[in-house]
Amino acid sequence: MPIFERRSVMPAPAEEVFAYHARPGAFGRLVPPWSRVRLLDESGDLSGGSIVFDVRVGPVRRRWVGETGSALPGAQFVDRQVEGPFASWEHVHRFVPVDAGHSELVDHVEYRLPAGDLTDLVAERAVGRVLTRAFRFRHERTRLDLGGTPCGRTGPGSPWRSPGRAVSSALIWPTISPLPGIA
Repeated sequence: MPIFERRSVMPAPAEEVFAYHARPGAFGRLVPPWSRVRLLDESGDLSGGSIVFDVRVGPVRRRWVGETGSALPGAQFVDRQVEGPFASWEHVHRFVPVDAGHSELVDHVEYRLPAGDLTDLVAERAVGRVLTRAFRFRHERTRLDLGGTPCGRTGPGSPWRSPGRAVSSALIWPTISPLPGIA
């Protein structure tokens, strides 16, 4: 089963980053502008909710039905695909305290492609590139919405860079306006 993981330090405590993800409209805010996703329905919350959207997979539009749950406020929640383009998809969102004003956002995804091991083996690299690009965007958008500086403009000794591990995108998204309620 392929696994994808992205980690980034955020300019806010874990509880605040969790609350950002719990806000109405957060899913739509974190969808990259180039992706072909159309939100159809969203209900409930991170402790027990559902989301329905259409996503383009090549020339075909597929319906994705997901459910959220396993929420530990300020620490984690999980979303799972119930119906959609993957044979299975489980995405664990973790919020790990770093210090009083920072936390690490960890997105851990375990998935299986249709047709099992053969497609997992053949397409894992391509899916990994798509996920890397999408989660790079999501982490940068989250960082900027929470008041952080663009990752591409940080210098040595900045809390956004950790020796020995990539933190996030070097892309800068200058036209992002925050979600309501975020300064």
